[in-house]
Amino acid sequence: MTEPLSFLVLTDLPLDPQRSASQLRLGQLFQLILRAGHALAYGCLFGGDRPHSAFLQELRAAHPRLTLLGAFAGAPAGIDVVYLTNLWASETLQAGLAALERARAASPRAVVVYDALDCLHRGIGQFLVPAARAELTGLEARLHRSADFSVMVSPLERERLIGAFGLGADRVGVVSMAFPLYAAGLAAGFDGRRDLCFVGVPHPSNLHGLQHFIREILPAVAARVADAEFHIIGAGTERLQIRLPRALAPRLKVLGFIPDLEAAIARYRVQVVPLLGGGGIKGKLLQSLACGTPVVATPQAIAGMTLVAGRDLAVAEPPAFADAVAAVYADAARWQELQEGGRRYVEENFSQAGLEAQWSELVDTLRRRRAERA
Repeated sequence: MTEPLSFLVLTDLPLDPQRSASQLRLGQLFQLILRAGHALAYGCLFGGDRPHSAFLQELRAAHPRLTLLGAFAGAPAGIDVVYLTNLWASETLQAGLAALERARAASPRAVVVYDALDCLHRGIGQFLVPAARAELTGLEARLHRSADFSVMVSPLERERLIGAFGLGADRVGVVSMAFPLYAAGLAAGFDGRRDLCFVGVPHPSNLHGLQHFIREILPAVAARVADAEFHIIGAGTERLQIRLPRALAPRLKVLGFIPDLEAAIARYRVQVVPLLGGGGIKGKLLQSLACGTPVVATPQAIAGMTLVAGRDLAVAEPPAFADAVAAVYADAARWQELQEGGRRYVEENFSQAGLEAQWSELVDTLRRRRAERA
């Protein structure tokens, strides 16, 4: 039997899997670490004085090998793996580099992992002014090169990272995430659902696409789907300032954070994902498919994923987006086909078993690298 490892995981803000897809993924990794008997110390680089989420409190009660550090002040000695993730801006990348050095000083033999999920310079970086994008790219490169191993969320993002920064293929792995099918999502069929939704936190790629949709596409959608409202869901969206023509205002609602997100998504007939850029895997898109809610997305929204337009979801460029939404919303047979195709895609590509296999492979790699330093 192999000896358990000691993990130190550091993130930007306190973990709450209900807040975003990236945090949902990290919550899944926490569970895999602890169920395997490893020790886990968790700290965050910002906001460490906030109360722990219900998820973390329940996890700590169930797993005595979980230590919640709160604000990261220094690394415990004897750590085997330092795992940096969920760092999205220049400020957090700088803090991550500083934390990496402190952790190495405390545990010189530890293997340092930077789990970036996707290439920041291709995703968030698209929406920054040139100087800010250059700074972000430089810090991103430094952190990948300073770490011993990098992790990305998909094979495409892995290849992009290797090409962008010249990293060796043997030091970049892939760990995706799991989206269990939401069985209750099939309870309400086509006739039992109504309205449209957008689900996501207000980061740059989401905001850019959402603002364009509201300004340029929503009026045409409203004209074609006369009885539907459009709801915006996601932590932080309640602070958005949205201006609409007076006639459309009653049909748009900003709901903000909803705790039982799967149940909420499963009430809608269609989710729109009108992104015009970004990178990585779109977690809320996949979560909607798992809930049985058909999706209409732009080509940019599914770039980097193996989704098949017309089989797993509907895809349309912005000029044809309103027509695509109206067609799926009104056609029960087409809606049913997309519901079945979307759920099948998630089941085949984002299962719990698949995630566990990827994580087990990564842990084996980290164990070997740690042993080489003993």
